[in-house]
Amino acid sequence: MNSSFRYLVAMVLIIIIAGIDYQLFSEGMGKIVRPEARQLGHLLLLLPIAITGSIAWKKHPITLLRRIWNKLYLAVLALLIVVGWMQQTWHLFPDIVLDQVRLVRLFCCSPLPFLLLAFMAWLERRGYLRA
Repeated sequence: MNSSFRYLVAMVLIIIIAGIDYQLFSEGMGKIVRPEARQLGHLLLLLPIAITGSIAWKKHPITLLRRIWNKLYLAVLALLIVVGWMQQTWHLFPDIVLDQVRLVRLFCCSPLPFLLLAFMAWLERRGYLRA
């Protein structure tokens, strides 16, 4: 598969998954679903975004982009799981901390990380960055 086509397909899939996540668990159904089910839904939809991006960046000549993507999503998944578990178990965190974690999740459940890495790849191809 052509790399440009692979990135385009990955971008479209990430947009679709992000839209489903936002509509089902943030806006529309998010108001009537139990908080635990909503949080699990966010986590389960973050996984296909991470996998889609990982597949898209797998054969890119700049391995740094693939490593950034993989480490970012592993760190975010670990953060969400640990903070969610600690909050469910001990209720340690105030709302301001949970709101910051929500913003990290919202950023990673959007197409922005993929677009930023694509922009970095574009800059590198034109000689503005050195990998």
